[in-house]
Amino acid sequence: MMGQGEEAVHLKAFGLVSLLSKCLLIFIVLASDIVVGGVITEKDVCPASPDMLNTIKFFNKCNVILAVALLDKGEHVLRNQPGIIEIDLSQITIDDIPDSLAWHLSFDAVFIHRSDAPADQPFTCPLLVERLFAAFGGSTAQEVNIQDVRIADPAQIAPRPPTRCPLRTTLVCFWNTHPDSIKWMFDTVFTNLDQWGLVLRIHDLPGLESLAFLNTCKIATLHGLLLENLANLACISCNLLQRGLVHDFLSFRDTPKLAPSPATMESLARHRWGYLTVPMSLWMQLNLASDGSVVVKKLFITEVPRGSLILPETGPNSSTTLLQLEIPFHEVFIGHLEIQNMLIWASNGFSVLEKINIPSLVNIGVDSKLEKTYFSLNELPRLKHLHINGVVCKVGSMAALISDYLPLDKYRVPSELAQKQALIVRAVERAIQTDQPETRPEFCCMVNMCPSNPNKLTNNRDKRLIYLVDKTVQIVCVYCFKLQAGKVEPTDSVWPPSCASPVATPS
Repeated sequence: MMGQGEEAVHLKAFGLVSLLSKCLLIFIVLASDIVVGGVITEKDVCPASPDMLNTIKFFNKCNVILAVALLDKGEHVLRNQPGIIEIDLSQITIDDIPDSLAWHLSFDAVFIHRSDAPADQPFTCPLLVERLFAAFGGSTAQEVNIQDVRIADPAQIAPRPPTRCPLRTTLVCFWNTHPDSIKWMFDTVFTNLDQWGLVLRIHDLPGLESLAFLNTCKIATLHGLLLENLANLACISCNLLQRGLVHDFLSFRDTPKLAPSPATMESLARHRWGYLTVPMSLWMQLNLASDGSVVVKKLFITEVPRGSLILPETGPNSSTTLLQLEIPFHEVFIGHLEIQNMLIWASNGFSVLEKINIPSLVNIGVDSKLEKTYFSLNELPRLKHLHINGVVCKVGSMAALISDYLPLDKYRVPSELAQKQALIVRAVERAIQTDQPETRPEFCCMVNMCPSNPNKLTNNRDKRLIYLVDKTVQIVCVYCFKLQAGKVEPTDSVWPPSCASPVATPS
């Protein structure tokens, strides 16, 4: 019996080894297509893959060394697809550009420029540019940047369709590129880009005075239009804007001479924008032209004059829908901000903001995709006054922090203030019972000292103070749990001297 048992064990072991051998054999067979190569040169490339050879040659000319993997079937594939490629037109000739590159290349960005421009203002042969984009047929890029490129006599060159589908992209940026050259490129190499939801960006072209040249470009529609650093741009009248063919967002930056016609302003006002970036002066004109019916999800205000910023009233029947107002920190220096019938989102750029006044929140529209509309402020070390629908909150000279998300529906009517105060008290009770400091949206403000008993505060957890100010001062300390109420105006003298030091946002 023992012998039969040992034999059975050996048979099982042999069966296991046999099974493992079969699995190993299957793995070897399946692994026959696994990459076994490394960086290769022209002589290593199979003659049956000319596109791969052309790709290696051209990328080497652009100072990009490709790593190519060799499969056992003789097929080569790229192993280190470059994210960014820079092509200097002054360093290549037509002979350097192949008829086609490897298909399905994907780039984060493609930069096409001339290193010898703009000093000499050299002209570029149109055939060079056309052939370059034709070679990229079948490839995609998140953005294409064309800088300091001027096509030679584009008006005398009859546009013709490219030999292959051009490089696919959703963002084309022209930097210091003449309008005639932009038109030529859309007529010749960018003939089908608008079907991908194209965003057009024109930057750093001081001589551009009008957008009329876009009327002659073969552009059916745009997802977005960005115009930046155009010092002399005054007329923005064009078919794309007047017919509502710029669908989602529009941006004007560093365009001090903008003077839109009434027809253009009316067209901009009745469009539903996803993102709108405009100078302060243009935004005020837009509100006046629309009678407060502008619909914007996110508004970026630029070129804000120093001092007070006052947005005009939109009226009792306003249909204004503004979910987010952002003012870039590097473009503004304001001490007083007044918003009416709108929602403001202030970022850390408001380091000098001292006063915010929002008299009415009744007409704020809410996006159907959002559950709530929020009033959000962060990092406002100089904020002293916050006025929301008759509720005055004074935060003193110290670095007070207003809660990240403060639901507006709690503040629509002043009669709800008592309910709000009771909610704060209940939240503080829970915080003390569970020993977990409360940092939810139900709190109006948090500071780092307790006015009633500052000596007892020994650590950051105990220093969290929640208070709400109406005509009377309502202060709750999470350490001693004392509700302070009285007719005292919340001046700076209410707070201990040590309150002047900033505090960090509670985790």
